[in-house]
Amino acid sequence: MQSIYISGKITGLDPRVARELFDQAEAKLREMGYHPINPMALVQEHPEKKWEDYMLEDFALLLPADGICMLENWKDSKGARIELYIATEMGKKVLMFNSPTQSVEWRMVSTERSFIGKEHISWTGMAERI
Repeated sequence: MQSIYISGKITGLDPRVARELFDQAEAKLREMGYHPINPMALVQEHPEKKWEDYMLEDFALLLPADGICMLENWKDSKGARIELYIATEMGKKVLMFNSPTQSVEWRMVSTERSFIGKEHISWTGMAERI
């Protein structure tokens, strides 16, 4: 069973809203036959932690995963954009969730991307729909 790391906006959202989005994606991935890796369920909150501390824990969950699932709000998250960059550079499967109930699976063949900022994201290249 392939493991898929869930990535999306967390910072700036009400924690209950973020948790619900990640939990919905986890349920959908499980329904699709994947083993979901939900950082909202696995990374412990602590008032002393900085954003960078959370990202290091997230990277430890992402690196061994077979792929990444991007929630529809991923472009609004610096962390999710970094996670997507890492996943594609490592040749991982990329799943784009347009909503908690709808997904499109892609395997990146080659890409040219710009991650300069959320207003200037571009993603071009070849992808195979699977």
